[in-house]
Amino acid sequence: MLKRFEIVWLVLLFLLGCVYGNVTHADPTFNAKQAYVVNLDTGEVVIGKNQEKVAAIASITKLMTAYVIATSNLTMAEEIKITKADFKATGKSRRSVGLFLGSTYTREELLLLALMSSSNRAAAALARSHPTGYVGFIKLMNQKAAELGMINTRYVDPTGIYNDNVSTPEDLVKLLSAVREHPMIGRFSTETYYKKEHEIVTRTKVRVKNKKTKTRWVERTREIIRSYGTTNRLLLTDDWNIHLQKTGFIRVAGFCMVMILEINGENYAMVMLNARNKKVRAIDAVKAKYWVEFRVAPTRQVLAKLDPYRRRR
Repeated sequence: MLKRFEIVWLVLLFLLGCVYGNVTHADPTFNAKQAYVVNLDTGEVVIGKNQEKVAAIASITKLMTAYVIATSNLTMAEEIKITKADFKATGKSRRSVGLFLGSTYTREELLLLALMSSSNRAAAALARSHPTGYVGFIKLMNQKAAELGMINTRYVDPTGIYNDNVSTPEDLVKLLSAVREHPMIGRFSTETYYKKEHEIVTRTKVRVKNKKTKTRWVERTREIIRSYGTTNRLLLTDDWNIHLQKTGFIRVAGFCMVMILEINGENYAMVMLNARNKKVRAIDAVKAKYWVEFRVAPTRQVLAKLDPYRRRR
């Protein structure tokens, strides 16, 4: 009788171990169609989901734009005026707001706004003002990609607004590894706020009454202060040590994010492509970080607590 009881007890322990073992150590699931996490210090692939597939990368493109600028030995204090060409290059993109026609920025400011706020006009102006010109700049982007071994990557503009800017998570980790050698890019991409005073000149047609009623143009100058912020909510939380990041979105690419962050004293590259929305994109990143830290998938309660979009009292 005792022997039978021991057998039953061992079977129960085995079944419980299987059940709870699967719950505790189950791999995290991601909404993003592609997810890739690599330990940059050891080369270990920690998470891999469709990392070899080519996909649109939206404003992740701007990381290569920044890399070209950083490796071109340019004067970062040089002032660059926003022109109609920059408006034409970016169209009605919602990430083009805030950079006014005729306003002047230093190259350093444009790089900051392209990385922190994902400004398309800033990226377009950086390319246009490059010694190679706008078209030559795009050729240089593809040349740099080839040099880095990004064999499945193609760029057609410096902003990422077109569907034909494509890459793979594997290629993007190669880009992240190269970009991390330029601290300025990491610093600008992780800034969260910038304020600039603009002098705006407007021309108004007025009617002048004299012997002959005429109209003439009158120029008026006014000063406005424009604030710019980050596109990455994770930078506003305390439990993330992010060294470099870039987000992106267009309809075809979905919501994307790449980062280099420190976890448990080691450096990791994280790539999330084609998530449903920006909150889901952030939750996917939380899942990946938690898995790297503890090698377990977070519970719903843990995710709710770590959600960067939750309301804080």
